[in-house]
Amino acid sequence: MPETTALAIGFGVVIFYLVVLGLAIASYVLQSLSLYGIAKKRDIKCAWLAWVPVAINWIIGSVVDDFDSQNGHKRKWRVTLITLSVIVLVGLIAIYAVAIAMAVAMAMSGQMYDPSVYDPMVTKFVGFGIVMYVFFFAITFAVVLLQAISYICMFKIFEFIVPKKAVKYLILSFIVPLAYPICLLKCKDICPEKQVHVTPSVPAEAEEPAVLEEKSAETDEDKGE
Repeated sequence: MPETTALAIGFGVVIFYLVVLGLAIASYVLQSLSLYGIAKKRDIKCAWLAWVPVAINWIIGSVVDDFDSQNGHKRKWRVTLITLSVIVLVGLIAIYAVAIAMAVAMAMSGQMYDPSVYDPMVTKFVGFGIVMYVFFFAITFAVVLLQAISYICMFKIFEFIVPKKAVKYLILSFIVPLAYPICLLKCKDICPEKQVHVTPSVPAEAEEPAVLEEKSAETDEDKGE
């Protein structure tokens, strides 16, 4: 009976993680597909970056910058988002790398559980631990700031495309799984294409009458003299 219970619990945990992983993959695919479509309609360069992790934030910022410029505002959301994304990525990699390196070094030296050596090691590395704690706090702050700016950009996208439903879409994105990519997918379908203003060129045939009129005017002046 205990073995059956343990097996059922283990099976349930595996199913749970598979469901979470599936939702995460589906959310990312829908989000990338939607942002790629919006970026193409707004004539954003390198729209394919919407499929690349971290670089997707550059596309989000570029789309919002495009919307702001149309309203007469010049901001650099894409620079802010990609900078914070790189800081967070490098910081997390550094934290995990240092933690793993320290654990491996202590385990290989055989001093992890030796009381005669453990106390001096704690004293030696206490300063390093404080530095790592401050570094971890800074990375956590960067993560929170990145998330906050991402939600601001999310609202700006909704506000430009579906202004009457922007608040509704934002609230749904907070509380309902997959709501954000689905709302973004709806925005992709109705996002207006960017209007490119082209200065019309004057045909050569239209220029000839004007030139003839100028020449005739000069001839009349010469006759008058």
